[in-house]
Amino acid sequence: MSPKMQKWRSWFAALAIISLFAWVGLIWATRPASTLPTPKIRSTAFAVQSIPPSATHTPTPSPIIKSTMLGKDGAVLVHVPEGEFVMGSNDSFDKQPVHKVNLDSFWIDQNEVTNQAFSYFVTDTGYQTDAEMAGWSYTWDGLNWVKTSGTNWRHPNGTDNDISGKEKHPVVQVSWNDAAAYCKWAGRRLPTEAEWEKAARGIDQRIYPWGNDPPNDRLLNAKNPAGGTMEVGSYAGGVSPYGAYDMSGNVWEWVNDWYDNDYYASLANGVSNPAGPISGNGRVVRGGAWLNYYDVARAADRSWSNPLFSFSSYGFRCATSLP
Repeated sequence: MSPKMQKWRSWFAALAIISLFAWVGLIWATRPASTLPTPKIRSTAFAVQSIPPSATHTPTPSPIIKSTMLGKDGAVLVHVPEGEFVMGSNDSFDKQPVHKVNLDSFWIDQNEVTNQAFSYFVTDTGYQTDAEMAGWSYTWDGLNWVKTSGTNWRHPNGTDNDISGKEKHPVVQVSWNDAAAYCKWAGRRLPTEAEWEKAARGIDQRIYPWGNDPPNDRLLNAKNPAGGTMEVGSYAGGVSPYGAYDMSGNVWEWVNDWYDNDYYASLANGVSNPAGPISGNGRVVRGGAWLNYYDVARAADRSWSNPLFSFSSYGFRCATSLP
């Protein structure tokens, strides 16, 4: 074969090889996706280590103990998880029998509602309290409760007294009706008696919010008949297991339930979310107040009053179910 023919033959062979590779490439590029090989999964351990911790945070499905949130009115609320606790006490007939209660999770105000917060409510709504409409309320004269003209939440001990400088003290001279109205405005409600007691004593059957140690003036505001209320949150040593302050002392706190001496006896052990009797002569108050002896500061202690009445030792806090 001549050199010229060999040259042409080499060119034709090269062209054939190039065409063959082009045809195979076209077939590979246009094949159905289902025939593509599954890519190997690459370990991402190294990548996770390089991501800032904030980017890998997983939201907690349920708030942990002492979690907090803000209410519509700016109040701090603490979380009480769902579950069982032991309610009641054997030291008086209306707290018996001691029984187990199951509650859904809920939030409760960390502090009692203050004069400042209540003033925002009144300014926003024009609300008039029961004492303002009646023109009088109850004050303590050192020995007895007496009807005092001109007494209301703005003037808790009569017309010659006001709340200047006490913006962070719990609001007093509010009836159950007033307390319920505030909580509704704030997007919450009054706690049930069972919720209040669990928030105060937790699940270990403690006697007081802080535990079983005897009360003293560093733990609560009580046995202080001449002193009156203190700023909310003043007794850090007396805080409850869930982070609520002043659940013993300072002011009695209205709760949602009607009062009945025999109500506990009507409940089955292990009852869920008891809401109290359907009616009664008064509403329950809890926690004791600044002028009371230490015995009523026990977390299981209960008392009651006419829902229309207000006193210079009565206040409240709100609660809400888990959103």
